[in-house]
Amino acid sequence: QELFSIINDFRKTKNFQSMIWSENLCYIATLRLLENTLAKEISHQGFLAIPEETLLKHTCPNCLMVGENLAKGYTSEAELVKDWTNSPTHLKILSPPYKYTCIKVNPLGGYAVLIGGY
Repeated sequence: QELFSIINDFRKTKNFQSMIWSENLCYIATLRLLENTLAKEISHQGFLAIPEETLLKHTCPNCLMVGENLAKGYTSEAELVKDWTNSPTHLKILSPPYKYTCIKVNPLGGYAVLIGGY
């Protein structure tokens, strides 16, 4: 939850509304964290293999789009958010119109998965 708070603190500095925690998105975040941890690398390949229609229907029925941010090797939540906010691709999912999220972490290896939707 610390990571969720840091992201929402960042959004406040930009006058964005806070993200809303979505248990539905946690299903895919948990799956993606397990996939990346077991592979000992990060890859969007598994996420992209799931048809977007299926993702939307089953994890975020009110969403038009879902996306993911991945990380490996981070040592602190603040460092991770800083890295994501300094990357235009990752920043996109931390910014509007994205408003729903779930974040799952595995501190062993510094793995993190953020699933965002709008």
